[in-house]
Amino acid sequence: MAVVDLDLDFGDLAHQLALTPEHSIADAAAALPDLDLTALKVFLATHPSGIWCLTAPEDASVAGEVGPDDSASIGDLLAAEFPYVVIDTAGGRNDHALSVREPATDLVILSVMVV
Repeated sequence: MAVVDLDLDFGDLAHQLALTPEHSIADAAAALPDLDLTALKVFLATHPSGIWCLTAPEDASVAGEVGPDDSASIGDLLAAEFPYVVIDTAGGRNDHALSVREPATDLVILSVMVV
């Protein structure tokens, strides 16, 4: 299974899984359009449980370098390799979330009531 943190500004997947990734989705996006699955795996961090993780950039200033088309291309590459790809998006609807929603087979929408 692969997990992608697509909350590019405030992603916390690496923190939540206690990972210290060497690369992020920004690095993978910079390698497009020449990125293939073998090269993409270099950008993934591996959790001890066996989950492959593509984390959000630590520096939010590079988040703008990842476009919605980049997100979709990376999602397609991961879907070709992994039986399950979980994509954690930012709250609300944005172009990145919409770009990966189209090819999805299942959507899980979580919400929190704020009082």
